[in-house]
Amino acid sequence: MRVAFYEPQGARIDTSTFPVHDPASLVESALVACGHDVARIPIRSPGETARGTVDESDAVDSAEAAWLVDYFRSAQRPPDLWISSRLSRHAADPIGPAASAALGIPYLLVQPAIPAAGDASDEDAARLRRTLARADATIVFSSAQADAFRQLLPEQDERLIVVPPFIDVGPVGALVRRRATFRTALALQHRLRQDVPWVIAAGPMATNAHLDSWRVIARTAALGTTLDWQLIVAGVGPRRAEVEDLFRASPRRLDRHVALATAEDLTAILVSGDIFLWPFADEEASSTVLEAQAAGLAIVAPRNSGMLDVVADGRTGMLTKPDNVPSFANAVTFLLRQRDFRRTFAQKAPQWVGANFDINVVAPQLSDALHRVGDAYRSRQPRTPA
Repeated sequence: MRVAFYEPQGARIDTSTFPVHDPASLVESALVACGHDVARIPIRSPGETARGTVDESDAVDSAEAAWLVDYFRSAQRPPDLWISSRLSRHAADPIGPAASAALGIPYLLVQPAIPAAGDASDEDAARLRRTLARADATIVFSSAQADAFRQLLPEQDERLIVVPPFIDVGPVGALVRRRATFRTALALQHRLRQDVPWVIAAGPMATNAHLDSWRVIARTAALGTTLDWQLIVAGVGPRRAEVEDLFRASPRRLDRHVALATAEDLTAILVSGDIFLWPFADEEASSTVLEAQAAGLAIVAPRNSGMLDVVADGRTGMLTKPDNVPSFANAVTFLLRQRDFRRTFAQKAPQWVGANFDINVVAPQLSDALHRVGDAYRSRQPRTPA
């Protein structure tokens, strides 16, 4: 299947600077691995075309869509399907609906930022809702996204496709084999004891909600000062200094703070640890928790739909009451004290991720979804008389 793949300008701009390998960034690779011919649509830079009034912008978008239609029609093999990825209220799709309609091919969305059902009065959200309604199918990677879609467009549930979130397990495994090297380097750089468990807490540091979640970690650290362990706090964001301040009141400082620049930096820290803490009840970062499990870390995280999607509670981690310090701290303390449980979780976690969330497992599911969308689209078209 030949696929036209489009990411609107601004699609990768996010309020969070926390580096993650999210599933949308791997969709192209997954489809190519399944034999699809993926043609990425180039994004017009802001300076390429003057943007004036709304009418002028619409005219430019219409002209671009028309040019793409002519280009694909003149190609030896035009696309069979159009994919637009990462749409949001800040990254609209000005050409996908028109171009796909003119070409007579299905219009598919991948991981759009689905607005809340009550945001209809917001013009940007309303525009995104109209785009979602026009799509022949929408692929999402979490239960939370699926629920948001159903609340926004309950009449189009049959056009919703839920695919497991996924990561590329291969690079994580390669770094796991160098665990001793990474662990020694971190120990020297941050004065960490290597004879005790390392607990990794990583996440965004940008909003008040993030600070509230980091308070759970800080209070957990304060409650666990009688045990021997090291806490590595890894993150990035404008509130990073405030996060560090949360730990200053601890009676015994077990924490070390590491700034993250890239997703690869985070993976290198994960493969050095023993337990991974994810305190964020409302933050979508399933790929980070998947990477931690692929690296062989036991997970402690709040019990919510996102974590239930990716953590095997009681087998690869422990899910706790959301925003509840005693519940979270009890889980961390249990894993620190019970080495056998910790090791069992660490052994099962990579197997769990490899069997259910690796790109090689999920890519065929994505490919099958594309074929189903194409078949459904063709079945809805009027038949041409013989």
